Parts: sequence; structure tokens; C-alpha cells
Amino acid sequence: MGYIEKWGEGTNRIIKECQKHGLPEPEFRSENGFFTVTIMKKEAILKQLKQDIQKLYHYIKTRGVVTFRECTEFTGKSEKTTQRYLKKLEKHGLIKRIEKGKYKAI
Repeated sequence: MGYIEKWGEGTNRIIKECQKHGLPEPEFRSENGFFTVTIMKKEAILKQLKQDIQKLYHYIKTRGVVTFRECTEFTGKSEKTTQRYLKKLEKHGLIKRIEKGKYKAI
């Protein structure tokens, strides 16, 4: 019927668009003859995180660019815990490391 340009091309486009907009990769599932794609909004991702991590995200978002030291002071946690929080936010596409020790919200 000509609806598909190339098999599998659409999934790659969806992934690239999610990345372009700072969202995590979508979840693709095939069950009982149905194929579903789940694209999560930033707000939904954020709600799934611990409250301390949510607070850190909002701190980074309101400040623009922050240093690792500022994040550690803000959280009142150890450097190791703060690093774990930042890695989780990065993994979920909520923040980006812009240079060594500096982060910004996406």
C-alpha cells in the first residue's frame, strides 16, 4: 500500500525525536498481537523519582547552570550521593553535563 518507506525506519525516527527533545528513549512493546510505544513526558519521569532528586532538578532548572559543589551544598548529602542523583537525572534526560563539574536542565 506504500505506507511504509522502509521497515524499522519509524522507530529510529521516534527515538531521535525523543532525544532531540530531551526525553528518554521510548519503550517499545509487543504483546498479544499489539505493538505499543510509550513516550514519557518529563513531568511523568520526574514524579517517579525520589523527592530529594526532584528538588535537585528544580534547583538546577531555576539556577540555569550549576556546579557540582553547588549541588552538593544544596542537597546536604555526600558527594557520592549527589553524584548518584545527578547521574539519575542525566540518565532520564532531565539534565545535561555541559562541562566538567557543571550541569544544566534540559
